[in-house]
Amino acid sequence: PQNNNVPPRQGFSHRLSHVSMFRSGSSSSVSIIRAPMFSWIHRSAEFNNIIASDSITQIPAVKGNFLFNGSVISGPGFTGGDLVRLNSSGNNIQNRGYIEVPIHFPSTSTRYRVRVRYASVTPIHLNVNWGNSSIFSNTVPATATSLDNLQSSDFGYFESANAFTSSLGNIVGVRNFSGTAGVIIDRFEFIPVTATLEAEYNLERAQKAVNALFTSTNQLGLKTNVTDYHIDQVSNLVTYLSDEFCLDEKRELSEKVKHAKRLSDERNLLQDSNFKDINRQPERGWGGSTGITIQGGDDVFKENYVTLSGTFDECYPTYLYQKIDESKLKAFTRYQLRGYIEDSQDLEIYLIRYNAKHETVNV
Repeated sequence: PQNNNVPPRQGFSHRLSHVSMFRSGSSSSVSIIRAPMFSWIHRSAEFNNIIASDSITQIPAVKGNFLFNGSVISGPGFTGGDLVRLNSSGNNIQNRGYIEVPIHFPSTSTRYRVRVRYASVTPIHLNVNWGNSSIFSNTVPATATSLDNLQSSDFGYFESANAFTSSLGNIVGVRNFSGTAGVIIDRFEFIPVTATLEAEYNLERAQKAVNALFTSTNQLGLKTNVTDYHIDQVSNLVTYLSDEFCLDEKRELSEKVKHAKRLSDERNLLQDSNFKDINRQPERGWGGSTGITIQGGDDVFKENYVTLSGTFDECYPTYLYQKIDESKLKAFTRYQLRGYIEDSQDLEIYLIRYNAKHETVNV
């Protein structure tokens, strides 16, 4: 609305964008009426896609300046304008549908998360880039049964997990990685991240990750597909929570993560899964050759991990092994060997009982 407390040149609500003449009547017996027609644009509409630092800014995809293997389609009437369709690549990676939208940041210190409103009939792999950096690359769920006659409920959102500053660049884009399915992009949303908002977001993400470890809300059982590495990554999420904004919740989640670790250790037939010792008691833990080093936790491995040095002598390889007592194996039960390998070349893994299982791994 117009602000009447300041002069009109400052408080105006709309800007004149176009003037034309209207003509009515064409018969000689009827007077011809001519009148000017004025078109107005709201003052918030900018040629430059200016991103506010104190509120969520919505930028329609049709304000992009580059479109490849896509098209602008008529909007359904409730989006405020037209939409952009990104076509599938046809399994040709050089033909992925892509759109770029220029953006402008008055504030260079504000951090933002990016949210995209889209519609798709199948789960689809999308990539969002900000400048030259990829800030989102994942498969997003289907939102609609058809891309014709779209309703409001046919649209969904996906959002970057982390926050970024304008230093990444002044271009945001979406690329369709699907080889068979198209996707419709409605708009980009830039959400300024304050310390409180970021803390709340991180807490919600950590809570979901911790709860996803267990089979039920009472945390009595651990899901079958949960590994120690998975628990470590969830533990990292909890560790990085803000003490200032959510100390009590952080402590509670830490206890749940410790409980998950205990449940994992209880069901693991391997002893000393954290590699505390090698060759100290081979009959009750790990045995191995020379050339093995135990290293402390880092960003990838929260707890200890081992490094096996390479060898050029097949007669004297670097090896690590553990024997599981036969009495610990339950009848009519199948077991799975799992582990996390960060990097390897020609790593041979053996599982020996009645019939030896052998696999060579390159990571």
